[in-house]
Amino acid sequence: SIDPTAELLEPLTSTLGPFICNASTPWAEGTGGFYVTDDKSNLYLVTARHVVFKQDQDNNDMYECKNSSEPRVDIALFGTAAFTNYVKQIKHVIEAQNVKIEFEERRAKEAAEGDNGMDIDEAMEEHADAERLITEAKDATVAFEKLYDDVVKGWSNIENRVLGFVVFSPPIEIRAGPNNYTQDYALIRIDSSKIDAANFTGNAIDLGTKIPSHKFRRLMFPQHTNSHTFKYPANRLFKVQGMVLDKEMRHPTIMDENGGPCLLVMKRGNTTGLTVGRANDILSFVRNYFDNGETKTSKEWAIYPYDNKSGPFAAKGDSGSAIVDCLGRLGGLITAGGGLTDPSDITYATPISFIIGSLKANGYKVTTEATLTA
Repeated sequence: SIDPTAELLEPLTSTLGPFICNASTPWAEGTGGFYVTDDKSNLYLVTARHVVFKQDQDNNDMYECKNSSEPRVDIALFGTAAFTNYVKQIKHVIEAQNVKIEFEERRAKEAAEGDNGMDIDEAMEEHADAERLITEAKDATVAFEKLYDDVVKGWSNIENRVLGFVVFSPPIEIRAGPNNYTQDYALIRIDSSKIDAANFTGNAIDLGTKIPSHKFRRLMFPQHTNSHTFKYPANRLFKVQGMVLDKEMRHPTIMDENGGPCLLVMKRGNTTGLTVGRANDILSFVRNYFDNGETKTSKEWAIYPYDNKSGPFAAKGDSGSAIVDCLGRLGGLITAGGGLTDPSDITYATPISFIIGSLKANGYKVTTEATLTA
């Protein structure tokens, strides 16, 4: 059966797509991308640089915090708007449960008093069903009210939501490296005391409950001639392993429902949650990163909406999200979009392989096979 609390509890887990912000600028929000672990077993989260630092051409130097005595750039879970919306979500769920309880109590009363025109056996079944639903709703209400109290009392102060701090972020650079990709990332050292090691999932996406499992499988496996299959995980946690290489980004080996080459992808972000899309090439596009009138051409992995009914793949606030393909491989980190308000818009991402290569070139021996030891 579907857990009604799944979507509500997801932001509190260590799955991919945490809502994050620079603790000193909580009004500027984004999304955490993916985890990496270094050779000393330290855990990090990678996101877009412009999520944690203001885009400013005059302040676009390499940032590195190696000494614990240096001032830190703390990163928190939930910005101001995200936290407010999350608390509202919990309140709305509690209100919905109370409405359900009131309705089922009237239904049980009518069945018990014979006011619904049913015979005795039907009325007894109706009464029993209503009582069962009342019990379920009351139990759920108790759990949600406890969650509400815990969140409001324990997390309203942003200092209590700090997950870690930025340790490294190279300057934003257009046409970086031999492939002319956009360099826009930051490495965040995670405070291991803030994550339960026993429940740490590594790089995994919670598929949630909004897209039914049978529909999600069809979206990820539309062409029966493909050699791969998509297995929907029983616990909804889609494990992420490996990376999509540049060659396959340019020349996908998987087919869509029409037999065309296409990588089917997903992401979970701050604004649009879990969405699916399709990618089939690395494109060049012109962008003005610093609003100074200067434009440069960069190359990015292009992600399109899944179809003309699915809506945009990403929106403002989803920057920093990791894109994962239908085989569970990390593909890209969202850095920009072509508007992100129209279903025809394209979302742009920097290949993960470039980011990992850049981190290693700067002395960070990291792997995407992230683990956390107690």
